[in-house]
Amino acid sequence: MFRRVFVAAGTSLLRRFCSQSMAAGSPSRPGGATMLRRFYSLTATASSPSRPAGATLFHRFHSQTTAAGSPWRPAGVTMVRRFGSNAAVAGSLSRPAGARMIRQFCSQAAVVGLRRLCSPATAAGSLSRPAGARMLQLQFQRKIGHVAATAGHRFGFFRRYAMPMVMVAFGVGLWCMKKNAELAERAARPSKVDWVEAGVVSPVVRNQKDCGSCWAMAVAASVEAVNYLKTWRSIRLSVQELVDCNIQNYGCNGGDYWYAFRYVKENGLTTESSYPYKARQGICRKLDKKVEGRISNFRYVRRNEDALEKAVAKQPVIVTVQGDHLQWYNGGIMDYKFDKRLTGWHAVLVVGYGTDSRGVKYWRIKNSWGKSWGEGGFGRIRRYVDDKRGALGIFVYRPVYPVLRT
Repeated sequence: MFRRVFVAAGTSLLRRFCSQSMAAGSPSRPGGATMLRRFYSLTATASSPSRPAGATLFHRFHSQTTAAGSPWRPAGVTMVRRFGSNAAVAGSLSRPAGARMIRQFCSQAAVVGLRRLCSPATAAGSLSRPAGARMLQLQFQRKIGHVAATAGHRFGFFRRYAMPMVMVAFGVGLWCMKKNAELAERAARPSKVDWVEAGVVSPVVRNQKDCGSCWAMAVAASVEAVNYLKTWRSIRLSVQELVDCNIQNYGCNGGDYWYAFRYVKENGLTTESSYPYKARQGICRKLDKKVEGRISNFRYVRRNEDALEKAVAKQPVIVTVQGDHLQWYNGGIMDYKFDKRLTGWHAVLVVGYGTDSRGVKYWRIKNSWGKSWGEGGFGRIRRYVDDKRGALGIFVYRPVYPVLRT
């Protein structure tokens, strides 16, 4: 651009420069005279200001001098002195070395001008141009990179060393709190529980007869108990409804607690008097059904002695045991070991626990084989045995109990 503007304007550039010198002071004054001598010496070295190359170089020098403010001010004097010395070293501003010196001087002046001499826009030409914008961008990136590196180093130390220690301490604290809560609960747990004596479970024992409906009788008895605990109302629910209407199970050929409790949750149960037990599977009849027993959900218990004891301390729980040994039971505490050869499983309701006079701990169960079986329809199974499957395989299948929210 400068080449096109000053192709034929070397003389005009001299007049403009002289006018600037006059404005700055006066050529006749010592400062002005010094400036003119330096200028004309550089003009002679560069060949001629009237030539395009010389005009371009002098225009750049003039613009840098003007950007500094005034050649008579301290900053301007410094710039003129540095420019003159660089030009003298280069030998000739019209040669490549001199032109390169001009470029170096201008770039140095732009950087210095950002800090001290000029406004940012004048020093870089314009900060909106690529050169100025790039310079500020690089400076900003260096600063941000240093801050990010420092923060990353600090966070890396925290993540590598401090955070694991904090997590370990937090985990140990939670474990200690859980253990303390368990110990406190166990200490507050009663040594003996009997839901029959408490009136929650009916002392009347059902008799399933020749129908394999023990699952339905245990479910009905547990729903009766949980409804009594929540409503203080004693009810007797229909077992026959589960045998006839819970089609996911097999009626008199066995059933699953999961399907039975889901049926009660969705449909409820009517009373024994309105749907009496017949010891055989028939057609489901739901006309004009009046629901008396409901549940909100059901939950399983972990298969160990302590978990079952904790659950029974709150309400009766259904368990599954090997039924073959129960046929010859007449009383006392049963201590039969689990026998994998036996395949007859039987559902009973755990209605409490305790310890006999000899210090033997037991579970008290309610069976569904009538009042003549065992101890008036009830029985006792030893608890806390060496086999983790429990006496009679009581922990082979998960214990379960219903939940009712009011």
